[in-house]
Amino acid sequence: DDPELKKKKLNAELANGRLAMMAIIGMFFQDGLTGKFIFRPRTGRINWRLLHSLDLDRVIREGDVDTIQAHMDNITFARFSREDLEVTSDDCIVKVVQLSQLCMEFLNSMCASSQHLLQGLAERVRVQAAQLKAADAGRRR
Repeated sequence: DDPELKKKKLNAELANGRLAMMAIIGMFFQDGLTGKFIFRPRTGRINWRLLHSLDLDRVIREGDVDTIQAHMDNITFARFSREDLEVTSDDCIVKVVQLSQLCMEFLNSMCASSQHLLQGLAERVRVQAAQLKAADAGRRR
C-alpha cells in the first residue's frame, strides 16, 4: 500500500488507457476519412497452377490459416471471366469456391475477434477515464 507505488501504477494504467483511446479514435477517424468501403478493381489473372497445388484437405485438417491468407490475393483481386472457365477444370472451379468459403470463414472469425477486442478496449478506456476523473477529483480536494 505504498502511495508512491500506487501512484506509479495508476499513472501507468492511465497511460495505457490514453493509448487505447488514441487507437480507438484513430480507427473512428480513418472510417470518417474514407467513408464507405470501396471495392478495388480486379486486375491480373488467377494463378491456376498455384490453386491446383493447394491441398485444401490438409489446410482444413491442420487449420493452416497462413496458407489461406497466402491464397487470398490470388482469388480476391484477380479478374475471373468465361475464359477462365474454358481453361480450367470443374475440379479447379470447385476448389476456388471451397477456398473462397474458407477465406470468408477466416475473415468472419477475424471480424468477430476484432469486435470483441474493440469492446474490451472501449471498456478499459471507460474504466480508466472514470479512474482519471476520480483521481482528478481527489487532487482537487
